[in-house]
Order: sequence, then C-alpha cells, then structure tokens
Amino acid sequence: MLAMNGYMESKNKVKWQTYLEQCTVHEKQQALQLLSVFLKEHDFQTPTEALRLASERGHPSVDSIKQIFYQPLNGRGQRKEIDVQKSLPDVPSAVRGLSHYDYLMETRGDAG
Repeated sequence: MLAMNGYMESKNKVKWQTYLEQCTVHEKQQALQLLSVFLKEHDFQTPTEALRLASERGHPSVDSIKQIFYQPLNGRGQRKEIDVQKSLPDVPSAVRGLSHYDYLMETRGDAG
C-alpha cells in the first residue's frame, strides 16, 4: 500500500510539473502559491484532481483550478454542461481596434 501511495504521489507531481512547465512566469507564481494553500489542508490527490478536471479543455487558469477545487468542498460538486436545444443566431464578426470611430473625430466645415 505504501508503494502504491508513493506511485500516485509521483504521478501527481508529474501532472503539476507538466502544467507548470506550460505556464508563464506570472502564472507559475500564482499556481505555486495556490498549490501551497491547497497542500496546507489537503493531500496531493485533491488538488491534482482539480487540475485534471480544469485541464480537460486545454491549459487552465489558476482561477479555474481554484474554482474546481473548492466546488466539491463547498457542497456544489461539478456543474453539468448546458445543452442548448434551440439553434443560436449568427453573430456578426467583431471589429477590433478603434479605427471605425475615426469618422467621429473628423471636422466638417468651420471648426471655430
């Protein structure tokens, strides 16, 4: 049993190490701080499970890991995905930048 616990702990460390290698410096600082808070009161398995669930759709933010970690502790569990029965309308493409407001700054006629 002790050997199995060592194996699981090692596997959990690899998941966190892989996650941290993909983080920016700022994300890494936040993630390590969050992990230290988790480990003060919980074993390594619980934060690793939160990391696994948060990673299902790509690289998770520290906030998403934190939310998933605390949901079951606060009795809320995992939320189900919403399946929209109606078709959604097409949304026009967003125009990035501010150049489409340039016409408001043009002066017409005498400015004085």
